[in-house]
Order: sequence, then structure tokens, then C-alpha cells
Amino acid sequence: MSLVFAFTRTSHATDKIQLRFVTVFAQTHLHTVLNQMFADEIKKRTNGKVEITIYPVGTLAAPAKVYDAVVQGIADIGMSCPLWVAGRFPLSEIFEMSSEIPSAWVTTKTYTDLFNKFTFKEYEEVHILYLHGPGRNVIATKNKPVYKLEDLKGLTLRTSGSTVELIKA
Repeated sequence: MSLVFAFTRTSHATDKIQLRFVTVFAQTHLHTVLNQMFADEIKKRTNGKVEITIYPVGTLAAPAKVYDAVVQGIADIGMSCPLWVAGRFPLSEIFEMSSEIPSAWVTTKTYTDLFNKFTFKEYEEVHILYLHGPGRNVIATKNKPVYKLEDLKGLTLRTSGSTVELIKA
């Protein structure tokens, strides 16, 4: 699950606007590639008056600090996974609890609808540009397929949010 948010600031109409967009994903990750396409489109539509520089994971802020980086003015736009900071964004954690969500589209639509209907006080310091969520949870491994619980023995797993407690069990 990810969200993109921005901190509002003012500028004179004749000034060129330079924005810093920090993300939790690597430079080659699909989200970062799409973020760059977004930045290129903004530059095109504003005839170069707005330029967005993308900062991949760890270059401007650590993944768990992206939200704070935007609030503190280190970055202007941030893309983060709220579940990577367990407990900080509790309303967003609702969407990681079910393994029965049929698709990323359903998660994103539900998340966006709820966000638009209710006030998420956890994001009151920023302006949400868009939200999106994952599809069903999966276990992805490099060399060993996982079909049953016993197949997890000996594997090192990476997860986030409340899923950590589930994996420990």
C-alpha cells in the first residue's frame, strides 16, 4: 500500500518551481519509473515552469522518514508505504489485515472512497495526492516454492506492519 502526499507552499507566478519528490522505492522500481513519468508530464504541461526531481529510496530520506521529510520541508512530495511505520497510520493498516482482497484495484478504490468520506487525522499535516493499495498478500521466494507452512522452515522473510506478528506466529 502506498500513498503520495505533498506539503503546500506558495510561489510567485513567474518563478520556476523546483519540487523534490522522495520515494521509498529503488530507482529501477516500477513506482519510481512511473513517478518519473508523472514528473515529466508535469514539466511538459507547465511548459517547464514546474520541475520535479525524483529521489529514490535512501537518497533524501530513509523509508520510515519519508512522511516526516515532507512535513519538515526536506522534500515537497513523498511516496511512502504507511505500513512500514507500524502504528503511525492506524486507519491505513485496515487494508493489510485481509488476505481476501481480490485485487489491487479493489483495495485502491476502497481506500480512496474511505479517505474521501472520512477525515484521516493521521494525514492532516499533508495534502494527499493519491492512494493505492496492493492486491492479495503473497509469499515471493527466489529458490524455494512455498505451498504449505512447513515450506517456510529455514527461510528468511521480509514483511511490514501487522503482518510481522502473523509471520512470527
